[in-house]
Amino acid sequence: MVGSNINLNSKMLTKHFLENQKGLLSPVLIDTEIIVYLLTTISLIFMQSNRRLFFIFLASLLYFIMVSANQAHAQEKGSKWFVDNPKPLVINWDTAYYSSYMEQMTIRWYSSVKYTGFRILNMEEKQNLLYLSNVNYIIGAGISYSWFTLNIGINYYPIINNDEDIYGPTTYLDLQSHIYLRKMNIDLYAQYYEGYYLANSGNVINDWPQGDTFQIRPDIYTLTLGFNYQYVFNWKKFSYKAIYNQNEWQKKSAGSWVLGANAFYYTNRGDSTLIPANLKNTELFNNLDYSKQNVLNLGISGGYYYTLVLFKHYFISAGVAGGPSIGNSWLNTENIGKVSFSNVALNLNVIARASIGYNSEKFFAGFSFLQQMFFNQIPSENIWTNFHTGNARIYFVYRFPIKKPLKIANPRYWKLFNKSN
Repeated sequence: MVGSNINLNSKMLTKHFLENQKGLLSPVLIDTEIIVYLLTTISLIFMQSNRRLFFIFLASLLYFIMVSANQAHAQEKGSKWFVDNPKPLVINWDTAYYSSYMEQMTIRWYSSVKYTGFRILNMEEKQNLLYLSNVNYIIGAGISYSWFTLNIGINYYPIINNDEDIYGPTTYLDLQSHIYLRKMNIDLYAQYYEGYYLANSGNVINDWPQGDTFQIRPDIYTLTLGFNYQYVFNWKKFSYKAIYNQNEWQKKSAGSWVLGANAFYYTNRGDSTLIPANLKNTELFNNLDYSKQNVLNLGISGGYYYTLVLFKHYFISAGVAGGPSIGNSWLNTENIGKVSFSNVALNLNVIARASIGYNSEKFFAGFSFLQQMFFNQIPSENIWTNFHTGNARIYFVYRFPIKKPLKIANPRYWKLFNKSN
């Protein structure tokens, strides 16, 4: 009973937050790396009062960071926000392979899409149920300076995102923060999606009408929290930032092995069973009916990423990392009553990145793609679930120098970034 109450309250808090913010946050997506990730996670769990409290907390945190940085380095010559005589930036990488423009201002225009979905798979029969959210396309602009990146985007409905009659409505709050330091990268996820459709309805449901029609499930919601960490071994020659932060320039081809770890919590739930009753093969999922699943995974991953540079400016970058994870999966069944049962199993996690484009001293244009996937065994023979989330973006970027370095965002004023940037 305690577990049921906690999950119910989590859903109520999340829906309350989304309803209160509907006029303010729904059309605007803000990606501000670690700060917004923490704020969003705190909001989803604790902030059920009103949005005024949320923004008071945000303003207080930003003010605290700026004041602390200024006081800690008051001995530097210059104004409150700028430095007149900055110390030289330490160059500890191979400049023949890539150049850094972290002390320049980077501005960008982008178009992006964030998405999530899950599958219920019969591994022996090689058949599955594929549930997808109705994704929205975003157009926006952003800036980067040193380690700090701010992107603000808007949902350009109704030009493209006017397909709710086909795929149904999806309400979501999706924060994906991807932090690329010189020796490591960190991926953070805090996501809530409500409203899915069965993408392969015609293949699995008996007597389903032909055409672009789908079984719509506005009652299904998912909540995801997780992180992924990777250490980059060949950081002196290979730059993640050149591809995904656009504040460096990879001039020669290079690659690197990566090794890391991840932690992931995921829950999905519907008002009724997630497995339709009128399947073409009624025994495809061992007569299992469940309306709720909770998953907790802890894993390690390793892989390789490579950037191919052509004519110094054009690049193709791709890589994949994966590995085993130990996880527990809990199910609430429908056909045998409100009974929960779980299993601990060896599972699989995979993260893939790819990008293509043009880079130079001042200009960058390109396309990038990232997808994180988890495969989990559930307590039924040959039945697995697969959760996936990711994003795709098109960038147009311009870089330019500024006269004086900014204290608040300059890496030499932060010990963390001096060590790992």
